[in-house]
Amino acid sequence: MLLLTSTSRVNGVLFLVATLLTAVAPTLTARWPTTHGSIADRVKAVAASVPLWWPLVPIGLLALLGVLKANYEFYAKVEHQRNRLRAKLDDRVKRHQDAEELGRLRKTMRKRYYEWIGEAARVSITGSGPPSPREPATAERRALDLQNQISALLEERYGFDIADRFLTADDSDSQHPFVLISTKEYAGRIKRLRGIIRDIRSGKIRRTVRAA
Repeated sequence: MLLLTSTSRVNGVLFLVATLLTAVAPTLTARWPTTHGSIADRVKAVAASVPLWWPLVPIGLLALLGVLKANYEFYAKVEHQRNRLRAKLDDRVKRHQDAEELGRLRKTMRKRYYEWIGEAARVSITGSGPPSPREPATAERRALDLQNQISALLEERYGFDIADRFLTADDSDSQHPFVLISTKEYAGRIKRLRGIIRDIRSGKIRRTVRAA
């Protein structure tokens, strides 16, 4: 754009000088001293042979350059708007795909939550303690692993603040003041994830990176 503007200015000056010289040439030759009569006659002959429409040529070229410049700026603006709309549409498609993925993960999260509650109930009834770390993953571990997976996905695509919104407990996560019950806290995260999914679909939450 800058190169085109600079070139247009230089060409405009050159064509303006040529136009002025063509216009004033007959007047200058008419006033040429008689001592240089032969040279003056030659110049007059050359000036007389120049068509009257010649001064219109540089003017027409300047007008043409102006039209080309205007078209270039117009198409550059259209191209910028098209790329902007394409990026916006791509972001919307990605967000809806993310919402679908998170919706399925949330459904699995609810399943893990009920498994966790069921396992806790069986432990309380039988009186047996929790399994040792060497035993297969329990329902609680599976639930927390899924929670961490969702948190990592949110942080990667939407930033730390959205992941923190998902993880951070609030007062409604527990029925007892100053006490957080793990299963209640997990249920609160399931509820907050639903709100996050809704905000992603509506565009209130935007992607921070574009995952492949």
